[in-house]
Amino acid sequence: MKVVAIVDKTGTALDRLAKGVIPYHDNLDYKVIDVHPKRPDQNQLQAIEQECKDADIIDAQYYKSMDMLRERYDWLKKIPTILTHNNPYAIKERDWNDYQIVVANNTVMQGDLSHITSSQLEYIPLTVDHKFWQYNTDWKPKDQVIMVANRIEGKKGIREVAIACAELGLKFVLVGAISDQDYFQGVMSAGNVEFHEQVSDEELKKLYHESKLHVCNSQDNFESGTLPILEAMMCGTPVLTRKVGHVPDLDNGKNMFIYKGDNEDVIKLTEAIKDAVSDRGKLEDMRQKAWNTAKTRNFERRAYGYQKLYRSLISSNTPVSIIVPVCGKPEITKQCLEAIGGQTYDNVEVIIVNDSNEPVKITEELISMSRYPIRVIQNYN
Repeated sequence: MKVVAIVDKTGTALDRLAKGVIPYHDNLDYKVIDVHPKRPDQNQLQAIEQECKDADIIDAQYYKSMDMLRERYDWLKKIPTILTHNNPYAIKERDWNDYQIVVANNTVMQGDLSHITSSQLEYIPLTVDHKFWQYNTDWKPKDQVIMVANRIEGKKGIREVAIACAELGLKFVLVGAISDQDYFQGVMSAGNVEFHEQVSDEELKKLYHESKLHVCNSQDNFESGTLPILEAMMCGTPVLTRKVGHVPDLDNGKNMFIYKGDNEDVIKLTEAIKDAVSDRGKLEDMRQKAWNTAKTRNFERRAYGYQKLYRSLISSNTPVSIIVPVCGKPEITKQCLEAIGGQTYDNVEVIIVNDSNEPVKITEELISMSRYPIRVIQNYN
């Protein structure tokens, strides 16, 4: 089965999600192509034309890129497509029934997509690499708070956290990419800010391990994640966050601090951060409970979820060959054929490959009990 995943840009969260499942898609011909939604370059379009025309399924991880490509190439509309909404934008603006399956990555978005009628609506949560974001067993944090933002802009509520940290005498570690230069300068003016741009994952993991608290202060209806929340939880860094994105799905009342104030309310935010960092015992307990939650949100589980959807899109007319290696022991062969006969898929053939010096005795009984055609290949060892 050939599956082509389409993302917005190399290195983004969507790109990391799509590429993160590659080790668990080794049974597929699985490609990831980045396509800018407004200004695709010639190499990106050439990759689409080369890889998608013989694809069995398109896995669209960004609706704007996929919408643009469908306007450009009519033939793309004929390929079964899964559309994943990885952000809350525009989900109520149309019905999305032009896609065979629509996936939401948190339950709030799943509810907002309940107006879908013709398409199949599914839920697959966001995940991170549980093998990389390792739990810090020897936690000796510095007096610092960390925020990670793909885009440093006002909707993230970063400046308010910087001011709160300055008020509390905490170093504020900011990791991300500058989207709004004026806003960024306002953040830096708070003082005691340590900025890291385009750090490696190894460097980021070290910063998580050194931090006393990870904060997410985004405004309502802006996030679907964020992924740094999961990364921090996996690393054993306590999290303080507003109830945005997938936080309602993760929060069990004991594994993170929930800040219920407005993201622009510096006074209440300062109080929340102060309360969070002041109780070492509570932080230690929260670290373990957070890890127990985050460890289930891994790439392997995500890959399994998508493969179930891929299989559901393949036509029931697709022929399947079931190969049964045999080396004597006719009773085991009989049990195997009985098990195969219990399957519900119709378009199947059974191929018995005999690896013994004795021919397989396919009796009338075996043939009659099989609902599928049987043929034997003699492969003398």
